[in-house]
Parts: sequence; structure tokens; C-alpha cells
Amino acid sequence: MCSILGGFNIPPKIKENLFTEAEVRGIDATGLAYYKNGELIIRKTNARAGDFVKSEGFQEFLSDNPDFFIGHTRLKTQGDPTNNFNNHPLYDQDKTIALAHNGVISNDSELFEIFGLSREAEVDSEILIRLYEHFRRDFEPVKSISKVYSAIEDRASLCLLDKKTPDRAYVATNGQGFCVAYVPKYDAIIFASTEDIISSALSTHKIVKNFFKIANAPTNYYPINYGWGSDIVLEITKDEIKQYDLIQYSKITQKVEKGLARLAKTEAKALLDKEVDEDLLNIKYDYDNGVYDSDYDQPRYIQKPLSKHQTRSNKIS
Repeated sequence: MCSILGGFNIPPKIKENLFTEAEVRGIDATGLAYYKNGELIIRKTNARAGDFVKSEGFQEFLSDNPDFFIGHTRLKTQGDPTNNFNNHPLYDQDKTIALAHNGVISNDSELFEIFGLSREAEVDSEILIRLYEHFRRDFEPVKSISKVYSAIEDRASLCLLDKKTPDRAYVATNGQGFCVAYVPKYDAIIFASTEDIISSALSTHKIVKNFFKIANAPTNYYPINYGWGSDIVLEITKDEIKQYDLIQYSKITQKVEKGLARLAKTEAKALLDKEVDEDLLNIKYDYDNGVYDSDYDQPRYIQKPLSKHQTRSNKIS
């Protein structure tokens, strides 16, 4: 269990709170990524968030106050945290893309072999950044992310920054889940693996006695929770959030590929490497008596601010 986190226009104190509140999901390593004057800055170490936020690198991050950033708190599963290559965010060979991940990828070794990708770390998460880097040569970010999800097995959530689109961040899941929220007071957009992390980060705390604290009501915010069954990628800009439904692309690719499991691995790779939208969407593949035939390229716009009538129980699926 780890946590992804990040967002746009978040005040420094709330940024710090996000990391310390996310510590509950992982204490083995903490990290963040952002752009400064066109350069990707990565700060990560094998320290819990409570110590990480006191570091010189984190204080520099607060001073730089970037519009967009992504972050991560890690609970190790595979890969020694003392090897910083295993900690998040991960980045590409040219240090232009950063990615953080929560979840498990069971076919990472197989995918490294199929796509002929080099491996520097021990973590399964590395396959996500390497595949994205591979697909990004020919496709725009949302399509590249969808192709990554088409290749992996098991459930995963990720957040990503791409230097080619520095004015936005991407968050995606195939059912692992996360929450995104708009905070009118700061005109901020925040995402994290759970709503509790966001709510607690927006609360003010008063220490009463050792180990006890009273939390005031959090600053007003409007959340959307994406849970089990969600197959989406969000494209977050300062003005809006675009929601792409990956059931119509990523999911169908998985179903078709699994339906054609007898294909050689090289053929499966070829299926993902080419422009496959129309090919796949024209296949009337009956999976659980269902037919997927919609166009994933049509995003659902979540205008900012979100509806004030939206409650915490509302979900967009």
C-alpha cells in the first residue's frame, strides 16, 4: 500500500500536510517531482514523510512553489528503499517525465522482455515509466497512458508529469482508486489515494495531549472518488479536468488481447505499438456478453469549480 498525491495551485502548508497525512500509507520512502524553468526536479529518499518535509530539498520545493507537482509515500513490496532508483517518482532516461504509482504489476518482467526495455530498478512500477516512454514517441499522453494500461496486469493508479505538456498533470486508474478535489478557497485541485488524506490535509489541528489532537472542519472542498470499477485517466489543467473513460480503449485492448492469448508475444507487442483505435473499436468482442464500441477519445469535462450540489457520496464512473 502506497499513496500517490499532488495537484495544482496548492498552498505550501497544504502541500506539507498532504505528505504527512499520506504517511499512513507508507513510511519506507517519500518523494516528489515538479518542473522548474523547464527542468524536471526530483526529490526522493528512503525516509518517512514526517522527516522528508523537514529536508532541505522539500523546503526548496516549497520555496519554488510550482503550479503542478506529483508526490508519493512508499510502502515497500519489492526493491530495497536504500536504492533510490526503487523510490518514487520514477523518471525516464532523458529526465523529462516523472511517474508515481500505487498498486501491483504482476507481469512487469514479461513486459520488459517483450518490449526489449532496459531495467535500472527492482520495483514493478518501473515498467510503467518505461512503457510510457516507449509509447510516448508516437502518441500523445492520454493515448500513451491507455496503452500502458492495455499491457499491464492487475490494478494500478498512477500520476504523471510530462515535459511536453508542462501545464498539466495526469492521474489514472484501472480500479485501484483515488480521489480528486477542487478547493475554492485556494482555487486548487488536489488528488491523493484517499479522500481522508485530502480532508485531513485541509484540516487544522490543535494538539491537546500526547498522541491526541482535535481536528477542525476541513476547508470547504468538492471531491470525486474513483474506486473499484473505475477505468479512467484525468488530464488536469489550471482551468478544468478532462476525464477520459479508458473502458472504451484500455479495457477493450485487454479483453481483445486476452481473447487472442494464443498469439505470439511479438504479435501482441505489435498490436499495442501501432495506431489501433479503429482496429480495436471495430472488433465486436463479446466479453461477459458485452460489446465495447464507444470512442474513448471523447473526454468528459469536469468544469472547475465542481457543482456545489455534489456530495461526498457522488461518484463519476
